[in-house]
Formats: sequence, structure tokens, C-alpha cells
Amino acid sequence: ELVRRLAPRQPTPVHRAGAEIEWRMLRRFEGSWTKRADLALAVSQRDAASLVAAAGGGVDVGIVPIGVEARERQPFPARPENHTLLSVATMHYPPNAEALRWFRDAIWPLISAQHATARVDVVGPRPPEDLRAWGISDERVVVHGFVDDLDALYRRAAVFIVPLLSGSGVRVKVLEALALGLPVVSTTVGIDGLDVRHGEHLLVADDPLEFAAAVQRLLESPELRARLGAAGRLRVLERYDWRVCCRPLIDAYDQLAVPRDGRPSLALSST
Repeated sequence: ELVRRLAPRQPTPVHRAGAEIEWRMLRRFEGSWTKRADLALAVSQRDAASLVAAAGGGVDVGIVPIGVEARERQPFPARPENHTLLSVATMHYPPNAEALRWFRDAIWPLISAQHATARVDVVGPRPPEDLRAWGISDERVVVHGFVDDLDALYRRAAVFIVPLLSGSGVRVKVLEALALGLPVVSTTVGIDGLDVRHGEHLLVADDPLEFAAAVQRLLESPELRARLGAAGRLRVLERYDWRVCCRPLIDAYDQLAVPRDGRPSLALSST
């Protein structure tokens, strides 16, 4: 899924053709191993469906969501005066760098023009030179690179941003932000595989104007930030805390260890 989504964005026809070949080879490889396996698990319904399709159907793929430590982490006290946006991502990963460039070029000018106190913290190892230069040229943007302890940055953040345009899988960073009670603005790609809803647990926008407007709504409304932050944290506690996620994984191993009629039962629940 990742390579398939990245293929049309490659810089030359040769790169695009190579990526097309690669994702089709990966699909055959992953499908063949899914068919061979006694137990196949995915971290989301979307990933499970992709594996079933890659295998040509006729296989069961269970779902064990990715988990985070939510119960032991408490939200930081809300500070209505905070107007800092926070991005956390591995910056040498092409979809993440692409996301920040899109935010820098198409979204940040709209936000910064409306909110003189708005700032951006960009965190993640090995940021490309052009993104480092953004932090140098704009005094309201700090490109930190790798950070050992994120707590100070989470504490001063008003909004967690996930402007992803491509990629696949589940973003653990979204779960961690929600677990800390941070309001999140994300693209649809950014919340792929997560059981969260726009307007209830976070805000979702795929257009630059809509993304900027969503951020501005949160900066202007501490009440909305508090409501979404509380609802997002509750969602993580209910669905994505390790204490919840580990149960279906243990059940899956138990079913594999005690096969029925010579074959393991893979009828796992995503709830």
C-alpha cells in the first residue's frame, strides 16, 4: 500500500515505473506468505483487507490494534494562551518530509497571517536541508531534529498536526497525542486504520484551506480543544491502551496453540 501510493509521486517516469513494479511484487510476496501462515494478524481493518486481497481471498486475517501506554500517562494542564503547533515524525522518511513541505508551503502562510502568536515545533530525526532552512528563515518555526524527551514540547503544544498526503499503516504518534489529551488535526491518510471520527475525537481536513481553518478553530477555542482532547483520550483508553490491545493477541496465540480440527481458528474480533 505504501509503495503503491508513493508510485505516482516519483520524480521521473523511470522511478514511477520502478515503483509500480515494486508494489506489485510486494503484493505477490505478502499474499503468498499470508496464504502459507497458520496465523495472520494485521493492526487495522484496512491492512487486514489488503492482505486478504493480496492473497486472492480464502484466508482469515485477524486484527490486533497497535497499542500505546495511555493509562499511566496523564494529560498536561491546558494552557489557553498556548498557540504552538506540534509535528512529530521521522523526517528522513519521504512521506513525512512531503507532509511538512505541504504544510509549510500551502497551510502555514494561512495560519501565520491570521494568528501572530502561532508557532510551530517540528520534531524528528534527520530533517532535510530545506526544512532545516525553514526553521532558520522563519523565527516562529523551530525544527528541532531528534529530541530525547518530548514532554516539554507536548506540554506547550496547543494542536498536534498530521498533514500526511501519502503512506500506509497506523500512525502511533496520533495515538500518543490523543492519549495525552492533545487536539489533533490530520488528513484522512494520517488517521488511516484508526477508529476515530472527525468532529468527535479530532478534526480531519485534506484541503489546505480546510486544514488551516481547522487549526484556526482550535487556536481560537480553548473549549473545543478541551472537548476534542478529552474525547480523543477516552477513545485511546477504550480501544488502544496496551491493556485492551494485548487481549486479542493472547487469544490469537491461544487459538494457534490449540487448533480445532487440525487448523487454528482465526476468527478474531476487532472490538
